[in-house]
Amino acid sequence: MAFFVHRSNRLDLLVQALAQVVREPAQPLEPLRPETIVVQSRALGRYLSYSLARTLGVWACPEFPFPRRTIDLVLGAVLGDSAEAELSVFTEARMTWALARTIPKCLEEEPEVFSPVRQYLTVETGPWPVGTRPNAEEAPRPVGARLMSLSAQLAAVFDRYLAYRPEWILAWDRAPEEHWQSRLWHRLVRDYTSPGAPRPSHLAARAQAFFEAVGDLGAPPEGLAPRLHLFGIRTLSPLFLRIFASLGHVVELHFYHLAPSSEYFADLRPSDLLSEAGSSNPLLGSMGRLGRDLQDMLEEHDYEEAGSSFLDPAPELALLTNVERESSHPALAVVQSDVLHLRSRRPGDASGARPLLLRPDDRSISVHACFGPMREVEALRDQLLAAFEELPGLSPR
Repeated sequence: MAFFVHRSNRLDLLVQALAQVVREPAQPLEPLRPETIVVQSRALGRYLSYSLARTLGVWACPEFPFPRRTIDLVLGAVLGDSAEAELSVFTEARMTWALARTIPKCLEEEPEVFSPVRQYLTVETGPWPVGTRPNAEEAPRPVGARLMSLSAQLAAVFDRYLAYRPEWILAWDRAPEEHWQSRLWHRLVRDYTSPGAPRPSHLAARAQAFFEAVGDLGAPPEGLAPRLHLFGIRTLSPLFLRIFASLGHVVELHFYHLAPSSEYFADLRPSDLLSEAGSSNPLLGSMGRLGRDLQDMLEEHDYEEAGSSFLDPAPELALLTNVERESSHPALAVVQSDVLHLRSRRPGDASGARPLLLRPDDRSISVHACFGPMREVEALRDQLLAAFEELPGLSPR
């Protein structure tokens, strides 16, 4: 088994790569076993169902789980603790109620450490900042509402710690630090972990046990498909990517990476935009943080390059050096091509690319200033309806 990475700047080309793997697999699945394709949105799952059915002719019995759900299934299959994990209190929704029960105990037992929490929960009237005092008829919020609100926010914070800071969580499991978040977590784990349990049932502890056990596996454990696809994942926590990469030792794992550039761009930073030397795309440097982080994390793991299929919407732009030349391509194609090749059209740039004169009637890129999310949706709807009327070949699919 291995960890394969497919790269492209076009979603349809990644779909073709996925269809090729499904059509001619290295190891066919059992007849009734579903093809598991991990996605980050239901809309992408529907798009893949339609696209694969159109490409393959027949497409049935797929599964499109989200990354977090897939991680839980993988850990349960390897560790054999699926039943316990299903009842774990260490999910965001259940932690909210558990924290609402644990916080009052901590306030009573360690009042000095939890003094900021006590102050938040007990202050219901002034002093109010200038200009923010509520109306006289507004009743103060009850302490119970404040407790539930704080518990919900802390549950969300701890849930992110589990995925992005597991080393903190594991350290707090062993011994709490001086600050109140660490002590609150330690008390939560102590109260909701059975005395005979081999470990707490939260994600960080289960992941640590997974890394210790997965190296001894010679075949996919029962309940885990021998092939897994990760499609169009824009961002993953380092812990999740490490789990998936480790799983590549026992299953056939395919990662379909939608990358804006065919070059290595993980080392680009917004500070590079201030430099007059070098060649880097300013758009990717300022707005491509998620893509940079994902590419950087991928390079930390062993994988096989299964293929790259990058399509340049304006391949002849590299030959244009005359500033007087008007581009025959729309602005959007120029931007996409420059991002693909990490070109910058700043004066004196090392790539040698020069600014282009765009057509006056070019509407491929437009900026709409809207006063709120609802107006943004309305403006998008108006633009889509206009495009359907002006472009006969355009369809909603």
